[in-house]
Amino acid sequence: MNHITKIEIVGKQPSQIYDFMFGLDKPKYMAWHPEDHAGFIIIKQTDVKRGSVFYFDERIGDFRVNHQWEVVGVIKNHKIILKAIYKVPVYLFLTFDKTLNGTMVTHDLQIGNQHKSDGIKDWFIKKFIFTLSRQNALTKHAIEEFKNLEKLIE
Repeated sequence: MNHITKIEIVGKQPSQIYDFMFGLDKPKYMAWHPEDHAGFIIIKQTDVKRGSVFYFDERIGDFRVNHQWEVVGVIKNHKIILKAIYKVPVYLFLTFDKTLNGTMVTHDLQIGNQHKSDGIKDWFIKKFIFTLSRQNALTKHAIEEFKNLEKLIE
């Protein structure tokens, strides 16, 4: 299943958001969403970005997300693809598209392998892992943190 949230960041260019993402350190991460972000560590950082690994610790609604994420794909200033190092397949696609007012961020979380016959099916994910309340919490969290970039990015 996938969960898509679109957020327009007024006054900021795709390159600024891309640079913010790859310039994260713990103080920047904590300032990005002070209520929900709890910890950040750079595990491995590569010059080409792909292969970099980051640890994010945050609270989204009633659940805690604290996993390592590997950068598995990048298109400079346009897209970052992260894969959670987790027991089920979880990918986060972040896309940055220029708009008249700034940048449209598409936050696309994909969970499971519903296209494979032995994969985790959407109904199981929605019932036990990524319930409607968790989906709503993620939407709220993504909007809050990305709108915060309007103030955080110079």
